Amino acid sequence: MEAVKKARKRLYMMKKLHARHISVPLRVQCYTTFIECIFLYHLSTVFGHLSAMSRLSINRVIDLAGFLGGCDFNTIETVYERIMKTRCLRLMMND
Repeated sequence: MEAVKKARKRLYMMKKLHARHISVPLRVQCYTTFIECIFLYHLSTVFGHLSAMSRLSINRVIDLAGFLGGCDFNTIETVYERIMKTRCLRLMMND
């Protein structure tokens, strides 16, 4: 999957921040800005068609980013639920 390839490339920044003992909040910000945004961009259209293997590979990237970031990040299923809830709320507010 293209999103996983992009995210793995961006893990390089997380590895460098981890190696230099940069603060955890900054590493979390890096994850949110550079890695999670890739999944968010693709999730709304592709999530229903993801195979179990694709979900597993995405969750592995998230787990590695969590290790490098110094905290646990949400799985891709949790992120998808959060996105859909926010979008539904926005739609209901516009009515």
